[in-house]
Amino acid sequence: MAFDFLKLNTCSQKEILKLGKLELLPDFPKKGRECYKLNDCVKIEKHPVFENDEFAGYAYVDIIIYPHFIFNNGKHNGNDFSPTECIQVLDEVFKLLKIEKTDLNEYRVVNIEFGVNVIPETDIKDVVNSIKYWKRKPFKRNKADFSLITNSTAHKQIKAYAKGIDDLERLKSGEVHPNTFRFEIKQKKSQQIVYSILKTKDSKEKFTADNLFKIEVYERFQELLLNDLDLTLFIENPKNQMGLTSKEKTELKTLSNPDKWNSFLDDKNRDKFHYQRKKYESICTKIPTIKSEIQHLIEQKFSVWKNSAILPKKTLQKNLRKEFIINKMNQKNSAILPTRARARAFYSVEMQNN
Repeated sequence: MAFDFLKLNTCSQKEILKLGKLELLPDFPKKGRECYKLNDCVKIEKHPVFENDEFAGYAYVDIIIYPHFIFNNGKHNGNDFSPTECIQVLDEVFKLLKIEKTDLNEYRVVNIEFGVNVIPETDIKDVVNSIKYWKRKPFKRNKADFSLITNSTAHKQIKAYAKGIDDLERLKSGEVHPNTFRFEIKQKKSQQIVYSILKTKDSKEKFTADNLFKIEVYERFQELLLNDLDLTLFIENPKNQMGLTSKEKTELKTLSNPDKWNSFLDDKNRDKFHYQRKKYESICTKIPTIKSEIQHLIEQKFSVWKNSAILPKKTLQKNLRKEFIINKMNQKNSAILPTRARARAFYSVEMQNN
């Protein structure tokens, strides 16, 4: 579970006073906030209140945490990050912030980004280029090449991008496989987080830091990722069309033209897009596609994590050690293999391992 970004908010004056006793470094200032940091991956923003131009205290405090980067010593977020590992990281962070476990429910989650990284056999550029819509909303370029984002709603966005290319061009850690693909959900409204993760519309319910220590919450994250992947439309013209009828091949050729989908969206019949999508995806279920490959890899990874969460500690350590050795072998091989061959080698090792 690539759990990248977490923003917590507390209005508890007791907790604000405790945070004020921490030894923090000044951070880049922001308008209307006092900004500090424990380190580059844990930041604190205080929102002061003034009465008659005199400081009267703090209305609330935000804590910003980058759990996956912490896991990798601040270098990158392009590898696996299981729920159990995330819980361990958060436990350490809250200890450093001197936040007691009994007080975690004083910190609401108001912004969260969670996703998953996989290494497909298909070239990562082809994967990203095939992604066109989430529901009816088109993906658009997000800051870099082979990086996509939706303007889904005011409180939710879907991101899909070439994490391997991002590492090569921006992070430069040298530790992320170049063909890594990332699928991510960003949620930035506390009540919507409550509704989507806890599945309740009760306005009194809160999603707090305490929830982040429950395995079932991570299982819900995984469920949401798979649901939104299912709602994502990959448009391609698969080379392997064995088993399709002549009519289906003709329809697939037509529906693999991205320009057609723009016209479906603009059609006066609002059901046209949905109808054509249903037809296209029905044909695609009969043959190997980029989407089915990505879906399989993500489901496989979630299954491994679920089983790992209930394994005895010794067995889990043994499996983690095995994964560490394989990753080291992959890194060594990646330095000498061409991109396509490298992707196939990684894919083969992962399939054999599972």
